[in-house]
Amino acid sequence: MNHKFKRLKIWLVVGVAIALLSISLSTIFTSPTPVIAKATPEKKEVRGVWITNVSSSVLFAPWAINRALRQLSLLNFNTVYPVTWNRGNTFYPSDVAKRVIGQPQDQTLTTFRLGQDVLREIFKQSHRQGLRVIPWFEYGFMAPINSLLVKRHPHWVTTSLDKNRNFSEGFFELELKDLLPESDEQSLLTQLQQSLSIYNVWLNPIHPQVQNFIQDLILEVVKKYDVDGIQIDDRFGMPVQFGYDPVTVHLYREQHQGKMPPEDFTDPEWMQWRANQITAFMERLYKSIKAIKPNCIVSVSSNPYDFAYKLYLQDWQTWIERGLVDEFILQVYRNDLPSFVEELEQPAVKNAKNKIPFSIGYLQDWQTWIERGLVDEFILQVYRNDLPSFVEELEQPAVKNAKNKIPFSIGILTGTMKTLMKIEKVQQQVKAVRDRNFAGVSFFYWETLWSYMTPDSPQERRFEFKKMFPTAVSRPRLGSVGR
Repeated sequence: MNHKFKRLKIWLVVGVAIALLSISLSTIFTSPTPVIAKATPEKKEVRGVWITNVSSSVLFAPWAINRALRQLSLLNFNTVYPVTWNRGNTFYPSDVAKRVIGQPQDQTLTTFRLGQDVLREIFKQSHRQGLRVIPWFEYGFMAPINSLLVKRHPHWVTTSLDKNRNFSEGFFELELKDLLPESDEQSLLTQLQQSLSIYNVWLNPIHPQVQNFIQDLILEVVKKYDVDGIQIDDRFGMPVQFGYDPVTVHLYREQHQGKMPPEDFTDPEWMQWRANQITAFMERLYKSIKAIKPNCIVSVSSNPYDFAYKLYLQDWQTWIERGLVDEFILQVYRNDLPSFVEELEQPAVKNAKNKIPFSIGYLQDWQTWIERGLVDEFILQVYRNDLPSFVEELEQPAVKNAKNKIPFSIGILTGTMKTLMKIEKVQQQVKAVRDRNFAGVSFFYWETLWSYMTPDSPQERRFEFKKMFPTAVSRPRLGSVGR
């Protein structure tokens, strides 16, 4: 019976993969429509796309990567962010993962690509096509409860006050209204629910062994490959309700004359103390990367500051201020233009984009990371369906401050399996980003740029992307903003 179940499981995986391959045939086999480029050269900007293993066949089909990278190059993109760490698995052959987890990389990838090093293939083909490659450590400290990593190291997991270690949306349904503006509540809750279809736990970012493991993974990639940079994202923090595990409590009591942490997880001092521990790790990680490859871009892709800090203790504003970020991509995933623009106008965004390359693309104190110079590049995730809410995020004070310090880009949602984005909305959001002089854009994700799953035809979408990017341009260089 067990043998039959295993066979059924294998055939189910194969069936899903074939379905995904059929959906993305247009992405793989068709060529972009030629468009006459503008005669005048354009300024440097980030033109990136995230390549993920979820709802996408691009990593698993032997021919898909080469064709995808060729298309991106022909349409004048200049950066790819391939997934390297997701759901407790690496997506490259890793000695660190083999030692700590028990397997060198994701089993599905190993099965479909016969153990090949897909990440090395991405580097080889991308650099041949003139694309920069910045490996993306997507899941940060979050991992499925049934993963080999968690089963082998259960003591690495942090907990809430009642010793619950499961990370679910239940907390956010109760507390979101108190922590965030009402306009953001539903869109952010939807994002959380979509990412929590299985039970996840949170590796303790304050635990020394967890820090060493994550740092070893990142440094392994920096040493092993010809990297242009590395990227961490919105899960490089700690959910605000966590931190009551024995290791964190012991450290807190050591520094507070034996006092226990407050039972109120939103206590300002308790929040700041935990955020500071994460910032200290970020500083150590940044310095370790630079010691190996001084020109390696340290990129951060995260959510608007209010959300990142209040829910995930990620003080990215301080990271930028301290010089710990080389590039920032703000994830502004909005469906309407007004809300998209609103995010671009936030003071934190305006400040950050004057300091580092700041592009538009959980308690994370990213402001602190920027202030301390721990990040070279920052990508803020502003995934909104409407332009007003998108723009609102761009206008936040933290954003305005950060973009004066580092290359600060904006993460734009081109669609998911459940949320389809018309090309007109994508164009409007790209224009809003350029009008506010951000460092560039990065799109989430490859499979929804142009394929038969998108609301517009693949040919039409490629035509419109070519109009947005008529000529090839290079990325902003390190130290080009406010340093």
